[in-house]
Amino acid sequence: MSRRRREDAWRSEAPSPPASTGPAASGIVRKEDFDVELAGEAPPWHVVHAYLSGGEHRAWVEAYAQRSRAFAEVLTALRNDHEERREARRRR
Repeated sequence: MSRRRREDAWRSEAPSPPASTGPAASGIVRKEDFDVELAGEAPPWHVVHAYLSGGEHRAWVEAYAQRSRAFAEVLTALRNDHEERREARRRR
């Protein structure tokens, strides 16, 4: 079998690479395409504050609280403090 025929046979048997539509096709993820919520990173405190104030980023904050017991305890304390301050403002 000639070298060219072996290469052609190998190419025909090798699976074709999947069609690339997303940023991860090259193995390099651009910073703007990286989703920290899906990566399981701890939410920054401004995100926690937004969650406590208006419920924003609820899925991210609560999912991380399920994975980190220490974060869940701090979140509970912050939630209690936030509610106490809100009630104190209403009483004034």
